[in-house]
Amino acid sequence: MRTSTRLPMLSLFLFVATLSTSGCLTPQDYTPLAQYTIEPNLTEIPKTATTETTLGIRRFSAAQPLKRDIFYRDPDLRVGNLLDAQWAESPPDMMTRHVFDAATSSDHFQDVGLAIDVSRPTYVLTGDVRRFDLNRTQEQWRADCEVHFELRRVRDGGAAWSDTLSGSEQLSENTVATLPKAMSEAAAQVIREAIIEIVKSSPEL
Repeated sequence: MRTSTRLPMLSLFLFVATLSTSGCLTPQDYTPLAQYTIEPNLTEIPKTATTETTLGIRRFSAAQPLKRDIFYRDPDLRVGNLLDAQWAESPPDMMTRHVFDAATSSDHFQDVGLAIDVSRPTYVLTGDVRRFDLNRTQEQWRADCEVHFELRRVRDGGAAWSDTLSGSEQLSENTVATLPKAMSEAAAQVIREAIIEIVKSSPEL
């Protein structure tokens, strides 16, 4: 004789429903993943007379496997990434875009574009983001931004300028929520100095 499976299934459904209404299956409280971006103040980028030179910018790379993680550094040389917060974009992508905008706003170049989009640019700029960190090594936390830049002439492949620039800004308080504002200023320090050096090192050829 075949035994019906309807009764056990019905009993299981009623058991689960009872647990749910009694609160036994209520999801535990959790902290949603916070996402942050930066907004460097680039209004202080100096303006220059427009030249006939053009600039191609390659997407910046990263010395660390940054992706969108927010990395921290602690006093005992421990490093890691935050589990409940991340950047909305990867640091190399954010820095590429803001350097692009700053180079454009300088008015020095006749054209600024991604290197793959500019037909034989006069200069090509590359960048390697070496730090984009929450620095917790001191009592007051800081935002650290460090980028290695290289500006090369396309005509002969020679180096026009290269340097590693750093910016650092103290957080208003030791919380992750105050990191984006501090990182925006640290990144702005790097970008402003880079544009000054790029403009100075890219005369008409």
